[in-house]
Amino acid sequence: MGDLLGIFVREEAEVKALIGKRVEFGEVLGKHSDIGMRMEEDHFKEMTDDPSFIAKFEEFELATGINPFGYLEE
Repeated sequence: MGDLLGIFVREEAEVKALIGKRVEFGEVLGKHSDIGMRMEEDHFKEMTDDPSFIAKFEEFELATGINPFGYLEE
């Protein structure tokens, strides 16, 4: 199959609120892959909390990979 990786910006409270919820990613690893999982704390790693770095990261739109927040059902 494969791994799902992503680098994105979110507030700590948003990540904590996602823990325990199931996210359906669909066929992100290819046709018929149908990936879904319950989010756990160890699925996330804080890279930095430096506001100036985060501002530049967002300014240059450096987010990449899979962002589980983009797969939440309303």
